[in-house]
Amino acid sequence: DLERLSYQVDLTAAGYWNAVPNENFNLRIFAATKKFQLENGLRETGTVDPATVDRVRALAAPMYDLWGLQSIRHPFRRVSIWAPLGLGMATTRNEYGISMNDPRGRARLDFTTVPNVRIENNYAAVISEMSSAGSYFHFKTIRNGWYVISFSRPDGTDGYARYHQDGGNITGFTFYWR
Repeated sequence: DLERLSYQVDLTAAGYWNAVPNENFNLRIFAATKKFQLENGLRETGTVDPATVDRVRALAAPMYDLWGLQSIRHPFRRVSIWAPLGLGMATTRNEYGISMNDPRGRARLDFTTVPNVRIENNYAAVISEMSSAGSYFHFKTIRNGWYVISFSRPDGTDGYARYHQDGGNITGFTFYWR
């Protein structure tokens, strides 16, 4: 449902949700909603009522403007993602897709397709590489042809990766920020 997804995106922009929006209302969204309500002077019910939606949107709107979120297409796959173009990101095309870098070093977005790999193999390789580098995992899961990893590197860089099986390839993104 588009309204549930929009609410979760707004909750993310307001700083209360750090997961991929989904169509289900679960206990994590309930807890995030209660925390938001408590910290914003609303009745702490966990229920997504009109007052909560309005207040979340009001807090999210300036962040959307600041980030300059725009939809971008992968250069050779039929998929798009939202990217924070308001950060002045410079885009470079490469053999796997595109890389967007903030000249001030605040963020980087890699939107890539890796050919001829199974999602399970890529997930295992990425987890192994991150673990060897000393990364801390906030969340990681693999399910039904996709995976998500939320992590922090020892140098203070945070990151979020989401990839899907795309035929014989995998396609997705990794977003890094400081």
